[in-house]
Formats: sequence, C-alpha cells, structure tokens
Amino acid sequence: MPLSLITIIYLNIALTTLTFKPGPSPVLDKAKEAGRRERAVVKYREQRGVVESMNIDLTFTVLFNLAQQYMTNEMPNEALNTYKIIV
Repeated sequence: MPLSLITIIYLNIALTTLTFKPGPSPVLDKAKEAGRRERAVVKYREQRGVVESMNIDLTFTVLFNLAQQYMTNEMPNEALNTYKIIV
C-alpha cells in the first residue's frame, strides 16, 4: 500500500520550513518526493477502483509547489512543464 495522504501533506508542509541554500536543494528533493508519493496514491486508488475519492486539491498543491521549487532553483523549463500539467 502506498504511503498515506497524511504523509504527502506532511511533506508539503515540511517544504515550507526548509530554507534555500546554494547547491542541490533539499526543498526541491522533498517536492519531487511528494510528487512521487502523490502519484503512487493516485495509481493505488485507480487500481482499487476508488477514483471518486481522489483529492484534486492535493494533486494541485503538490504540482504547484514542485513548479515553484523549480523556479526557485532556476529551472524554468521544468517549472513550465509542471505548470502545464496543472492546466
């Protein structure tokens, strides 16, 4: 079973407490991890046939945060691609 929604939400909240430092960003890594976990939850729900309980707000939050972290880390192409997924 994939990690719970609580874990994904916790990761998103934890991202706001990390500070930006030059070099590889732990915030970007956490944003990517939150995205992977959110996709795992979506896939799990699809396999179990409980698509109606999907949380579109959570998906939006995870993707928006990831796009913001790409912008913070001067990765505009990745940010744009992530924003396109949202739209």
